Amino acid sequence: MLGLDERRALRPVDTGSVRTYPVRMNLTLSIDAELAERARAVAAGRGKSLNQLVRDLLEAATGQHDGDARVRALDEMWATSPGHSGGARFMRDDAYADRLK
Repeated sequence: MLGLDERRALRPVDTGSVRTYPVRMNLTLSIDAELAERARAVAAGRGKSLNQLVRDLLEAATGQHDGDARVRALDEMWATSPGHSGGARFMRDDAYADRLK
């Protein structure tokens, strides 16, 4: 009689319907207690948990921002920015000059 592993090996595998889902992994960091408290204060000021702040910083450092994170970052900038250029004028051609070379 065949064992379970041997029976599984004999069955065809339909990979066309296989789905993968991202799984979060736990990460343990060793940091100074004072740094942790300052980081918690920064996170609270942004309306986030320390866990979310660290996740966002790692995503930013690795270029893995999702669309929602970019929208949140823009909303935060718009909420904290005075929104004026101080009278400076910008020309479209100047803004794109380095891209057109």
